[in-house]
Amino acid sequence: MGSGSKSEGLKRWQQVFEPALLNNTGQQTVRYALAILAAIASLLLRKALVFAFGEHNPYHLAWLSIVFAAWYCGFWQSLVALVIETLGIWYWLIPPYHTFHFEDRREIYGLVSFVVLGVFIIGLAEGYRRSARRRMAAEEETHRTAELARAEARFRALLESAPDAMVVTDKDGKIVFINSQTEKVFGYTREELLGQPVEMLMPARFRNRHLPQRSSFASEPRSRSIDEALELYALRKDGREFPVEISLSPLETEQGLLFTSAVRDITQRKVAQDAARELSARLLQIQDEERRRLARELHDSAGQIVAALAMNVAQLKRTNGAGGDRTNLISDTETLLQSLSSELRTMSHLLHPPLLDEMGLCSALQWYIDGFAKRSGIATTLDLAEDFGRVNPELEIAIFRVVQECLTNVHRHSGSKKASVRLTRSQDALLLEIHDEGKGIPPEKKAVLLGSGPVGVGVRGMRERVIQLRGTLDIESNGTGTSIRVMFPLKKSADISESQEVA
Repeated sequence: MGSGSKSEGLKRWQQVFEPALLNNTGQQTVRYALAILAAIASLLLRKALVFAFGEHNPYHLAWLSIVFAAWYCGFWQSLVALVIETLGIWYWLIPPYHTFHFEDRREIYGLVSFVVLGVFIIGLAEGYRRSARRRMAAEEETHRTAELARAEARFRALLESAPDAMVVTDKDGKIVFINSQTEKVFGYTREELLGQPVEMLMPARFRNRHLPQRSSFASEPRSRSIDEALELYALRKDGREFPVEISLSPLETEQGLLFTSAVRDITQRKVAQDAARELSARLLQIQDEERRRLARELHDSAGQIVAALAMNVAQLKRTNGAGGDRTNLISDTETLLQSLSSELRTMSHLLHPPLLDEMGLCSALQWYIDGFAKRSGIATTLDLAEDFGRVNPELEIAIFRVVQECLTNVHRHSGSKKASVRLTRSQDALLLEIHDEGKGIPPEKKAVLLGSGPVGVGVRGMRERVIQLRGTLDIESNGTGTSIRVMFPLKKSADISESQEVA
């Protein structure tokens, strides 16, 4: 109750004497003017009331102006008022009037006493004013500290309620706060982590790279996005590594710049992604097997039937007594059957070219590109070393399908009159490049193609094939053409040498 009354008293004092606490030029000018006016008014009023107060003790009203100036106007303003009062009383109210002389020495003592007592009153008021300022400043600091404590408590409660592991570090990378979820995820207790470098939560192989990145982020946090999603690996107390997704956020506090890291265990997501990739790879494998089966069916059954029909037509042509109409009909039928046979053979080869299994990727690509150039009218070239050799069948199928898909897209969408396919290999990698001179891919469509969302079946299948074989796919496009680069890593154990394949 007492502290509340004291606080209310300070607030009332601040409201009454707020002009005296302000320190701007306008307020100081007003205070000086008020102090001077109060001093002059008290002198004039004392001079006018000489009949009531008499000629002795001319300080009655002067005390009022000094107290007013000392209490309301400020220290220096009240000193100016005291000087004006002293000179005015001496000149106007102490005989001989209108001079600065004394007829009686007692007047000197009275004037000196007035000055000394006035200085005392001014000092007393200034001391009280400064004490009040200190009390108000202390109260404001206490209030601000309490607000900060409440804000910190709310912030800690928010972090504690977060579903992810929350790690707060200072600009030097020292851990200053963790929530209970962090203890569950990493296996450390709160006491084991506080004050430790955040790098202890990541595998040793990432720490040297993380230090300069953290320093760069700490030096320019505002130039980065508030939430940067990073995927990397974290380290539990028992030494096990696990994949995480981290979002970093800078936070300005009274203690300086802090960084809040939301760490999410994405082990299940990675498992699901790997399972999806395995399923996609299995589906692609089943698709290739089905194409191979269909190719055999078309070649062994439909192809044989068409061949038999062609032979029958040939025998009919050799029979005697054939009329002109019959001969023409038989000739047309033979032409149609030959065309059907060619189409079936082409379809069979496109589903799964026998050359891919029998002679390898080089022959299959050359056969397909030659046929594509004839059918589409697009001048297409293949740049391939004669000693390219063989790679594992799964990789050969993937390269062939990627070339098929890319050239199909060139024919359908680019409007290019030329296309080129280049295939090179080194000891560790294989590089496939397909280039056209068409109208290119719009930036928004390119972003979709390179993104993780669903796109066309052909592009998705091509990308899944590449990812399954640990490869990378890049698309570069502008108004003068499109280039697709696919890089596959090579393993010696997976390669099939020419001699082994022939054997």
